[in-house]
Amino acid sequence: MKTVVAAALMTMLAQATAAQGWPSQSVHLIVPASPGSSLDVVARVVGERLAARWKQPVVVEDKAGAGGMLGMNAVAKAPPDGYTLAVGFNGPVAIAPLLYRKMAYDPAKDAGDEKPPSVFEELLERTGPRPDLKWFFTDWVDADKGLPDLALESVFPQETGAGNWLVAVNVANRGYAAAEVPVTVKTFDTSTTQRVRVSGRGKVVQRIVIQGRPTEVQVNDGTVPETQASVHVTSIEQSSPAGP
Repeated sequence: MKTVVAAALMTMLAQATAAQGWPSQSVHLIVPASPGSSLDVVARVVGERLAARWKQPVVVEDKAGAGGMLGMNAVAKAPPDGYTLAVGFNGPVAIAPLLYRKMAYDPAKDAGDEKPPSVFEELLERTGPRPDLKWFFTDWVDADKGLPDLALESVFPQETGAGNWLVAVNVANRGYAAAEVPVTVKTFDTSTTQRVRVSGRGKVVQRIVIQGRPTEVQVNDGTVPETQASVHVTSIEQSSPAGP
């Protein structure tokens, strides 16, 4: 699924941002795809960033059906007041007009001037805490590479002295889409979490220092969707020998 920012979103976003006092209420963000899809993930990331910037709730609604046309039609027929936005893809905007003589909406007339997908990436990078979203848009937006498929391959703890432990966590991604997930090391009394980015079909070793003997390692906490399980837990005592 090659995703683009729906022209309606970018046109209304530019107009509404310039309007004094906007937004004064919650903003509705429609996703013409099913929950858990890459498009849904993009919309929720976008919604979180925009809600923080606008200081108003951004409500994400998945409206799948008819190849995305149901969702895009809902946006096209909504009042042009800037409170109904959409994240779309090529299907209902560029391909559907070639397949159907009659549509409930006209992508060219209802959308306005189309903006390049990079505008969306630049918007998030400017308004959010992350200036490096190129990898996300490359694997999750510009191309449909599916979902990541992570595996906690091995854990190697080693005591370094003064009660500190160095834990090396080997994470593999068997999917084709890159992912950035939390890696948490736990002891009986505390825990520490670091985020690690794993490229598609790649592996990475994350080394984490923690005070106290580690007992458990967890990769992902369910917040990053995967093709199968989205939480991976390993008990260190059972699976990994302690270092010298």
